[in-house]
Amino acid sequence: IQDLPDDRRPLKFNLKWDEAEQSRAKVQYFIAQSVLQAAVEAAANGVKRENLTFNFSYPEAYSHDHLRSFRRITRRAVNVGLGDEKYKSQEKIGFETESVSSALYFAKGQEIPFTENVVTIDIGGGTSDLSIWQDTKLLWRNSFRLAGKDVLINHLTNNLTLIKVISGNDDLLLESYQTLQSIRSNKAKLANGIELLVNSPQFGEAFKNRFEIFSGQEKGKELKDLTELALSGILYYVSQVLNHLIENGEFQKGSGKSKSLRICLGGKASTLYKIVFEDSDDQEGLSKMIEKATGGIFNSIGIVFTDAPKHEVSYGLLVDKAGATDLDLTDRSHETVLGEDVVVGKEKIGTVSGLNKVIDKPWRIKDINQLKKFLDLLKSTSKIRINPTKKFEGDLEGKINAELKNGQARAQDLKKDMQSVEGEDSLAEIQKTSSIIEPLFIQALKQVIKEITNGKLKIK
Repeated sequence: IQDLPDDRRPLKFNLKWDEAEQSRAKVQYFIAQSVLQAAVEAAANGVKRENLTFNFSYPEAYSHDHLRSFRRITRRAVNVGLGDEKYKSQEKIGFETESVSSALYFAKGQEIPFTENVVTIDIGGGTSDLSIWQDTKLLWRNSFRLAGKDVLINHLTNNLTLIKVISGNDDLLLESYQTLQSIRSNKAKLANGIELLVNSPQFGEAFKNRFEIFSGQEKGKELKDLTELALSGILYYVSQVLNHLIENGEFQKGSGKSKSLRICLGGKASTLYKIVFEDSDDQEGLSKMIEKATGGIFNSIGIVFTDAPKHEVSYGLLVDKAGATDLDLTDRSHETVLGEDVVVGKEKIGTVSGLNKVIDKPWRIKDINQLKKFLDLLKSTSKIRINPTKKFEGDLEGKINAELKNGQARAQDLKKDMQSVEGEDSLAEIQKTSSIIEPLFIQALKQVIKEITNGKLKIK
């Protein structure tokens, strides 16, 4: 953080998402270095190089092109890291989505019974990765770019003095706060500095110990309410997916089926939610939200927090899939539940399944009905009031329609480019674990959160 003002050796952030050639080269360097270090550790423990396998995870929020590039970069990086082109990387490299890897952590690491109804949500800095399970069977999974950065980082970027309050008497945190004040006019650099600060052990400890003190102040209470808004919105979307699966007969309910639901929250940003919702009383509004949104099909809704924030996915990549962790991944739904009604001509569609529903007629939304329903439900379950203006609603519909048009164009281009590609990089395989378009409800929720963090929309 002290180096940020001079910028002599600028830090490069967001490599995971940056599609520039230079950034992808840096990703390859980073992975190659990690592979080299792992190989040295293995050698020191008497493990031969030919006995090594490497597993990598990725978010389903990656586009098809991004996922294909990540796989290719990773294979090259393994060969470079081991210094041997003869290493059979095709056979020795595995890939898994972050949602499934996180679920395997909860099944094995915290022994959550996946024989019941379970939802896992891995909330990182950039993405939230979801999976829905019943009787050890994966029913649905997806990923979207709404996570810790959209809530905590952006709120602190726009409310810098809150960092001083959180710091208390910690000299190191207060010194960092002064440095951040000196670069506050450079929003990009400031956000990077705050991300460094938030990920430090000192800040995490101060936030946890002082939360009840600053949450009573205006900006602290706004952060608390913003946190509840974000998690409630994600859970409302999960409820929409559950309703869709029930309607399609994929999620079984009724006699002989469990009526309990366990929601497992993992990832680095889950620590924020754990601090805010640690007490069962604080979780009551979240449970009511799901209960009302799903029509009361669950008689017991519980939230389980991770014991190992940020380590769930790497843990899950190493789990032997046997017994209670022999989860069935074979026949899950590949549909993206959009969360808002899309009109194609005069016909309304609620979901888009892969690329087979890409059609020439333009997709549009005419309103943001589900967002309005959610905000009404939020008012009744948590007493948080948000009243978007008509102008905000109109602007939001325009932004979503523009993204629908972009998504449709990307899908058509991809279909054309990948007609002849076969194997695991084929269109059919890659579309199963990557994204064409972010759920429209999530897009709308993100915009509400952004307007609040920018001070243009108020939480009452």
